[in-house]
Amino acid sequence: MIPRVDPDRTPRFLHRTAALGAGAPGRRASATGRHRHRTVAAALVGLAFSLGPTGPAATEDATSPNPGPGLDAGAVMGPGECAECHEKTARIWERTLHHALFRQTHRSREGTSFAKKLRVRRIKGATGLCASCHYTVRMGRKRPRSVAGVSCESCHGASRDWIKVHSEFSGKEKETESPEEAKERWAKSEAAGMIRPRNLYALAKNCHTCHSTAHEELINVGGHPQGSGFELLSWTMGEVRHNVWHTDSNDEATPERKRMLYLAGLSLTLETALEALSAVREPHGKYATEMRARAAGASDKLTEASRLLPDVPELKVMVGAAEPIATGAEELRSSAATVAAQARSLLERDGKGLGAIDGMLPGADDYVGKVADP
Repeated sequence: MIPRVDPDRTPRFLHRTAALGAGAPGRRASATGRHRHRTVAAALVGLAFSLGPTGPAATEDATSPNPGPGLDAGAVMGPGECAECHEKTARIWERTLHHALFRQTHRSREGTSFAKKLRVRRIKGATGLCASCHYTVRMGRKRPRSVAGVSCESCHGASRDWIKVHSEFSGKEKETESPEEAKERWAKSEAAGMIRPRNLYALAKNCHTCHSTAHEELINVGGHPQGSGFELLSWTMGEVRHNVWHTDSNDEATPERKRMLYLAGLSLTLETALEALSAVREPHGKYATEMRARAAGASDKLTEASRLLPDVPELKVMVGAAEPIATGAEELRSSAATVAAQARSLLERDGKGLGAIDGMLPGADDYVGKVADP
């Protein structure tokens, strides 16, 4: 029988790192510290995901693609460019673990242990296996360089081709730009690679490129725990929340938005787990077993959501694609593609009329990290 993994629950591991958010070493972690511990754990899972292809004789020269969003370093502008207009957001980012990764990742005991087992030569290397999930890499004068931790473009896309378009209000003052001009400006920005918060499928998919830990040798050879307990709603409403463009108080998302974040997280957990299983080389290994459990846990949640929302057909189709979980590579890829197509359709909704699932949603006590007060 396949064990179920609850996508809403964060496993407790990497206990040594809890002190990063729990006050002085040796003290019992506060509630904030425990939230921080979960965030640190997630970051180290991201590190684990970024360590890359391995095996008994593997090295950084392995040919498998690096994980993560895989940004073009030549198209990355760096967080300073965004901070010129998004000053409040930048200040919030500077208090997060995403920011701290630039100095912490390559120094952590767990990170160096994983790197040693997996023969990763330089954790902070701008072209290495860790770069995409733990650093912002942009092109220097002669070569790419790691310039920051996980920052704006890690989530919203390399900005060279859209940063001016999205910020110039069609060449006018903000107050004089017409709704039609604004719509055209945003369409051009998205066509140039900007991942806006409204594009929930793309945003959630981008998160899961690191937070799904979809790397077999990392688990089977490196010994890292599978998954980070990543749950989209509770993580985006925690310390990384930066809702300060339209408000001054970093407000929590609306009930409608929270429903969609929750469903996005479940859908992408299922999709990425099925995708990962389609490429498994050791079907009885720890990685495959735990990835099946991850898929089954997400499927269980989606089944319950489908029961509560019988008028949302996408949920039923997603569950049908994953139950039972296939074993053949082609079937798994087909199942993942079905889930992806249904998720794209589902996430076009605005969350209205879906209140029946509110009891399933994580509450404020589950949010990961301390919410910033701007």
